[in-house]
Amino acid sequence: MRVVRLSFTMLLTFLCVVLCGCTTRSDEQSLPPVATAEKPVVEMPASLPAEVVARYDLSALEQEGVFASLDRTRLLTTLDDPAYRSGPRTFVGYDLQQLLDKLDGFNQYESTSHSLRFVCKDGYRTTFDFSSIQGARGLVAVSLQGGEWDTYAHGKKSLTPDPFYLVWENEPISKKRPWPYQLTAIEIVSKDAIAARITPPEEGFAKGAETYKQYCMACHSMNLSGGEMGPELNVPMNICEYRNRNYVKQFIKQPQSFRARSTMPAMAHLDDAVIDRVVDYICAMKSKKLCVSVTDCGEKLIAGQ
Repeated sequence: MRVVRLSFTMLLTFLCVVLCGCTTRSDEQSLPPVATAEKPVVEMPASLPAEVVARYDLSALEQEGVFASLDRTRLLTTLDDPAYRSGPRTFVGYDLQQLLDKLDGFNQYESTSHSLRFVCKDGYRTTFDFSSIQGARGLVAVSLQGGEWDTYAHGKKSLTPDPFYLVWENEPISKKRPWPYQLTAIEIVSKDAIAARITPPEEGFAKGAETYKQYCMACHSMNLSGGEMGPELNVPMNICEYRNRNYVKQFIKQPQSFRARSTMPAMAHLDDAVIDRVVDYICAMKSKKLCVSVTDCGEKLIAGQ
């Protein structure tokens, strides 16, 4: 496993003074209980966040030969996909279930107390229940048919979905299943540990918290839990402590009206009442901070707290 190191970029997110964002990414089966061995099934670097129970670095595992016995030439044709958005395409890669079966200890985590987090190289981190990968054929794609990736537009850049892209056969693009592109790792995360970080201080903010988890958490972290594509929203300073509430609301609705080529998707499809609840939740979290200084927050990141 590669050890995750605190980067200078991660520290700079604490100094961001405006919101930024990202491109949207868009049948429960019981799993056996966690093994009670003296050593953890997967050895974890100390620098990973506390909610991460296990982390599988897909590129490292592939290089180590863990997937050598798998058929890498499997084909899958999608109805559409969120990276290219240009109709049916045929991908080459590993069958998802066969790849997961190769991950040491993966099938020993209980779905009732754990979730899946898909980590992408641009900082996008999207979390799904185990049920999201059941009941359909998924492919961890390594290229398009023909052996190469086509580029897709991302703001003013042209990118490719490598190293991996999780796609689904005959499935519409939706939030029912994960479609992470530029996928680098799969994590097992503790539901309780995440809840301890992002649960609002009062029940009245619960609806706003749910909307935040659905639309914001994959890109923005709250108390250092969540994505890293956009800046942290609560520590060491809550965004409502340096931007007025109306500014935050308007930015969420239409970030491109503030910043040309912003990669944060406009949330104009959400009505004002819903956005108000999200902003209320974000602002309320200033009374529930994990850390209150750049040094303190940096130390917690290094220690994986």
